[in-house]
Amino acid sequence: MIQQGDIVLISYPFTNLSSTKVRPALVVSSSEFNDLNKEAVCVFITSQYYDTPFDLQISQSNSRFEMTGLHQRSTVRVGKIATLHLNLVKRYLGSMPPTLMEEVKKILSFLLHLA
Repeated sequence: MIQQGDIVLISYPFTNLSSTKVRPALVVSSSEFNDLNKEAVCVFITSQYYDTPFDLQISQSNSRFEMTGLHQRSTVRVGKIATLHLNLVKRYLGSMPPTLMEEVKKILSFLLHLA
C-alpha cells in the first residue's frame, strides 16, 4: 500500500509529455486517495540543485537522510506535480522524514494558495 510520505521509483512524465524517465518521487496524496483511485499524486525528486520557494533540499547531513532511500543530496520539486497510476511504481525506496514532510506540505500550501 502506497501512502503519503513514501518515496518511490516511478516512471515520471516530462512536463511536455514527450517521454518519461524513471526517477524518485514523493507521494503527497493520502492513503485513502491512493487506494480508492489506484493512483498517487506525486512530486518529482531530482539530484539537480534548484533553489526556488517551491523546492526543498534534502541533504545527506540530515540525521534522517538514510530513511529516504536516496543515494545523494536531492531536491524535492514540489511544483512538479503529477497524478500517476500505481502500476508505474517500480519500487519503494524509503520515506520522507516527518519534519521534511511538514516542509513539503507548507510549500504545497503556498504553491496552491491554500493558507
